[in-house]
Amino acid sequence: MIPGGGYAGVAINHEGHDVAKRLNDLGYSAYVLLYRIPKEETMSNKKFGPLQDAQYAIAQIREENPKKQVVVIGFSAGGHLAGSLSNLFEHPQTPYLENANLRPDYSVLCYPVLTMEQGVTHQGSKQNLIGPQFKAEDVELFSLEKQVDETNQPTFLMSAKDDKAVPIENSYRYQKALNSYNIPNTLFTYEEGGHGFGLINKTDSRDWFAVMMEWLQTVKK
Repeated sequence: MIPGGGYAGVAINHEGHDVAKRLNDLGYSAYVLLYRIPKEETMSNKKFGPLQDAQYAIAQIREENPKKQVVVIGFSAGGHLAGSLSNLFEHPQTPYLENANLRPDYSVLCYPVLTMEQGVTHQGSKQNLIGPQFKAEDVELFSLEKQVDETNQPTFLMSAKDDKAVPIENSYRYQKALNSYNIPNTLFTYEEGGHGFGLINKTDSRDWFAVMMEWLQTVKK
């Protein structure tokens, strides 16, 4: 689980521990990533600090759970980090990681920030990760719909159509990219709910988590 927080904080309870507990109750091992916030003062390159943490986490999880499959679940800006882990796994951030399998087997991206394109991205996440001066190559690299290729994993997307913070267009663009490579995927949508509701959308009785678990069983290798 990779909680959101706009790359300014980590919403570790309702987008982390609560989800992990539900998975634990179903008999799954679950891990919550408390990742570092991008900061020039403490990182040689703040754009890659959170990804480094995510890559170390998946490397450790795989080491401790050999032959097990790994699902990454990310929310909001944590969805961007989960998407970065899912797309940039061939770019290990330290020499230690060069021989590790950094690719998640499945991705679950919940009301995710997936593009850095102006007018669609979440401006706060963009500012905190790659700002304040936006280089074209950074916008390109971290617009994850542009990084999708035939190596991507099956992906479950979830978003509300009335999300004002992170427009559902993020998920639409990513799904279009997945479809262009015939990557198995689905997009679960709510008509209402806004942003940041975690497991429970109070405007709709449908349970995206249960749908997600069922979907994973259908695509599981």
